[in-house]
Order: sequence, then C-alpha cells, then structure tokens
Amino acid sequence: ISIDLGHKSLKAVKVYHKAKKFYFVDKVELPIEDGVIVDGEINQPEILGGKIIDALEYLKYDKGFDDIFLSISWSSGILADQVNLKFPKGSDEEEVILFEAGNRPPFDEKDITLDYQVLNSNEEKETKEVLLVAAKNAVLQKWARFLETFSIHPLAFDVDSFSVYNTFLSCASESDLTDSVAILNI
Repeated sequence: ISIDLGHKSLKAVKVYHKAKKFYFVDKVELPIEDGVIVDGEINQPEILGGKIIDALEYLKYDKGFDDIFLSISWSSGILADQVNLKFPKGSDEEEVILFEAGNRPPFDEKDITLDYQVLNSNEEKETKEVLLVAAKNAVLQKWARFLETFSIHPLAFDVDSFSVYNTFLSCASESDLTDSVAILNI
C-alpha cells in the first residue's frame, strides 16, 4: 500500500505483486481539510491519523501481509537541487555524487538522509545531471513517531520527486525501460 500525503488530500493505492508482475487492487482518495497539515507540520494529528486509518480500512489493510510506503510532500525539512556533475572515467557514481552533495549547501548539513536520481548522462562530456534530495532526519523521525501512535510502520518514506519515478521503475518491463516514456504526476 502506497500512501501519498499532501496538504489537501490523502491518496492511497494497493498493489499486489508476484513474480515481477504487479496487479492493481484498489485506490482511495480522501480530502484533508485546511489546517490539518500546514507547511509540512501536522497541526491536527487525530484528524490526519483518522484519515490514514480510514484509507487503510478501505483498502483492507492486512497488517501481517501488506507493506506500507509513505510519500511526503516538500516541506521545510525536505531539500532538493538539480546539479550537473563531472564524472572522470572509472569514477564511482555514488562516491562522486555523495562527495559533491556534501560540499553543497544545504546538503552539507549533518543529520540528514540523502538520496539522488541520475536524470541524464552525457558520455562524451563525462557529465551527469543529478537530482539531489535530502531530508532532515528529525523530520523523518517526527513522521515515523506520528504514524507509530496509530500502529503504522512504513517500510519506506519517499519524497514526491522520486515516488512516481520509483513506482515506474519498480513495475516497468524491459521494453518500457528502453522506450521514451512520459511520467506524469497528476
């Protein structure tokens, strides 16, 4: 079950997978009233928790079987930047990206979780366009503690910029990965 928490609505989808095939089970969207989440802060935890529980009940959440993934929107604790980096021949992609990120504000902060996605590569110029995303650990811990009060334990947190792309990669066929594909976040 994947839950996308925005400032105006909660969207959740249940997908069943077996032998690298994914099957859509059901979806639900519930409005979130003004003031429940403001600038990434949960102002009315009982209401938001109730919405999450309602969505899980609608999707027939099986605590022993279903995994939960949570996508959170940009907030004061989520930082992002799109950068072009030089990759000398034989260099390790992850080492270069993490080193460069560690030297760039606001990514040079301590106590963050950093992730990246290579958007484009130019083999001739030995450069790559990279989307860097960092989340303050305190923000992720706050969300985790909030969900724990409702006995919900997400397997992973995702940030909107990655969630649609990661979803596509998780269920794309080999031919999908070699075709030109437009991914729309609606």
